[in-house]
Amino acid sequence: MAETKTDTAAPDDDTRTVALPRPVEVAGMGRITELRLREPVARDLYGVSLLDLANSQVGALMAIGARVHTPRLPPDVWGALDLANTLAITGVVGGFFADAAGTMGLDLDALTAGAESPSSRSRT
Repeated sequence: MAETKTDTAAPDDDTRTVALPRPVEVAGMGRITELRLREPVARDLYGVSLLDLANSQVGALMAIGARVHTPRLPPDVWGALDLANTLAITGVVGGFFADAAGTMGLDLDALTAGAESPSSRSRT
């Protein structure tokens, strides 16, 4: 099967490439070895807690990653990515937010200190 690295769209300054530590086989797409992630815009953030993003909650970071990656992986493949690929993707997505916070002079640690996001609460 053919190996696919990226689609044909030209990358720009707001795009980062993440190498998948464990390439995935996708029907009709071949072997995917890397994904390109564009910097999220406002519409990509709808329905995602900014506090969860600031706290590096995997679910929030992957929700954003699902909206901004190419080539587009089918939802069942995205949801079944293994731990190594998930960590690689969340690191890049989190980097977009850390860079934006730094540009604004925000300290994410100070921003989240003492704040508790809904997903970080204990479920008993």
